[in-house]
Amino acid sequence: FIAGCAATYSPPEGSFAPVSRVHSANTENLINKAKNIIASEGFAIQVFDKSGGFMSTAGRDIKLSKDEADCGTTMGINYLSDNRTRTKLAINVFVDDNQIKISAIIEGFYGPQDTSLKCISKGLIEKRFLGKIL
Repeated sequence: FIAGCAATYSPPEGSFAPVSRVHSANTENLINKAKNIIASEGFAIQVFDKSGGFMSTAGRDIKLSKDEADCGTTMGINYLSDNRTRTKLAINVFVDDNQIKISAIIEGFYGPQDTSLKCISKGLIEKRFLGKIL
C-alpha cells in the first residue's frame, strides 16, 4: 500500500516566481526594515548584505496551508491537507533602487512515507511580507 501511494505522487504544476513591487524608499532603509520584520517572525537571518540589498533566512519549520503552497497530491489528495506533512519555509529578499522582490523557498516532507516533496509558493506568503514591509 505504501509503495502504491508513493507511486501516485503528483508534484505541483507550475513554477516558483518571486513577488515584486515597485518602491520609492531608500534601498538600505528598506532592506533593514525587511530584516527586522522577518526576524521578528522567528526567522534566522543567514545572509544580510545591506549595501547589496539582499537577505536570506534559514529554513523555519512552519505548517503551511494549501492556500499558501502547493506540495502536490497523492491519489488526488493534497499533501498539505494531511497533518503528517511538514513544511520548512525560508525567505529571500532582494531590493534595488526601485523594486523589492520576495521569494519563499519551501521544503516539504511527508513523514509516513519518508518522502521529500517538491513545493512551490502560491504567492500569499510573499504578498503578506511585502504588505508589512511597504
